[in-house]
Amino acid sequence: MLEPSAIHSYEAPAYRSNPPSPSEGLPPSLPFHCAVLESADACGGPSPALLHSLREQGCKLILAQVEDVEEEERSPPREKVSADNSPFKRNSAPKAYRPTSLNREWFDAVFDKVLPITGEEGGGNSPLERFFADEGTPSSQAVCFACSDAGSKAFAAMDAGLVLAPDHDLVWRRTEEEDAIQLPGADCALSQSPTARQLAWLHEVFTQKLWCCCMWLAPAPEELRHNAGLPSDSPSAYERATITSVASGTLQALGHPPWSSKWETFLQEGEETYPCMAVLGDEMSACPDWTPLEPRFRCRGTLRELVALPKVVLYCHSLDVGLAKVHHLIEAQDVNGLVVRVSSNRLCSLCREGTAGTEMSVTLVSCNSKNWPDICIRSSLLCKHLPKGFTLYGFPSVDISRGKAMLTAAYQDEQGQIVLVRAWHRVCKDDGRGDVELNIGGDMNCASSVHAQKASAFWGTVRKDACEVDIIFCNPRRGTRYTVEKVVSVIANSGRLRLSLGVSVP
Repeated sequence: MLEPSAIHSYEAPAYRSNPPSPSEGLPPSLPFHCAVLESADACGGPSPALLHSLREQGCKLILAQVEDVEEEERSPPREKVSADNSPFKRNSAPKAYRPTSLNREWFDAVFDKVLPITGEEGGGNSPLERFFADEGTPSSQAVCFACSDAGSKAFAAMDAGLVLAPDHDLVWRRTEEEDAIQLPGADCALSQSPTARQLAWLHEVFTQKLWCCCMWLAPAPEELRHNAGLPSDSPSAYERATITSVASGTLQALGHPPWSSKWETFLQEGEETYPCMAVLGDEMSACPDWTPLEPRFRCRGTLRELVALPKVVLYCHSLDVGLAKVHHLIEAQDVNGLVVRVSSNRLCSLCREGTAGTEMSVTLVSCNSKNWPDICIRSSLLCKHLPKGFTLYGFPSVDISRGKAMLTAAYQDEQGQIVLVRAWHRVCKDDGRGDVELNIGGDMNCASSVHAQKASAFWGTVRKDACEVDIIFCNPRRGTRYTVEKVVSVIANSGRLRLSLGVSVP
């Protein structure tokens, strides 16, 4: 559904695959030959384990420090606006970097080369650029770890393959006027040191990013209720949702994660921003929200929600404009050793008008308990975002029969125009031998491994302003990927034709 399957020789670029898990081993080889550090201490640099791994695989280590820069010229620490008081959320940028006072001879014993950052990078005559020219290594085969505006700017000017920073403010930030964007030069922010395999994947992403516009490797503030692992970082959930929205000629959807609606908390009073919209007449109008897919896990009477798992070890949110697709991934764990990996894709079809799709895959990575939890993916059509002048047309309906699960909801305006949304579901699993489609059984007592039922309180609070279905995977196996695909059809008409729309009309 998400790749052009008719082209058999097509090889998807790295950014169209999921990032490697921290538990995966070393890569067979590295796509880069040099790692450049701006800091010799722990500020924005890789871990010792990563440095050892890179050196073992033949990667050269370079220290490039900012020298002879007056303190007042350095970027001052900038306080961020905090939406909560959680001590775990990042609330300020790292302090201005100061070169360490360790002996330079010690640096020479550790690094293959120690070079200054002069501010002349980009012209071809800086020490860094001359070093790469003498080595015969393109700068695109370098991975750089920046920790200041000066370092980010220098590495970007010399066209490094990948520039990592510890804070999103070194990627882009709004100025004090809030009307302009400042771009220091880093490619992406990652507050914790990546593994060698993750670093290789990131390098491939940012050297092949023909259609990958943006990527965040940390959750937005308040998106999750975690307290360990990756700390939250800017930008806000609302900014991410609007930046990564996907659209076709007739449809549009925000790019928020399907398990979170925190973007709504940033809406100003009276602001008309809707998660899903469709062309009605000559204008875009809100339609029932088809984006939610929420995973839950239940074992021995205990229900766990993905957003409440306490530790996040992997996160990714990216936009691929080549496919009009937004991608989300999270790997999280609880205190009992349950580790889950959840990925999601959302797109609007560029060749079929009024058609969109979203999918969610859930994998149980590990669990200390002998009893593995059942998986529930709740799929919804939300009807709480009614635009001005619109009302619900009939009642939203859930149809679970003949091995299918379909959701239907519609809006109607004062002139009788109707916007109808239907969502069909396809369920499959992959245990390493390819996707196998599963039949949805409506009876919880049947022998099928997957069941569908109307949303019940057993799997969490049921919304009153929505039609929802719970798709339940019983007795899941470790390492098997369970997927729910949600194909959406949006129909807009004048309302004069009294055809059967699939909703209950009073």
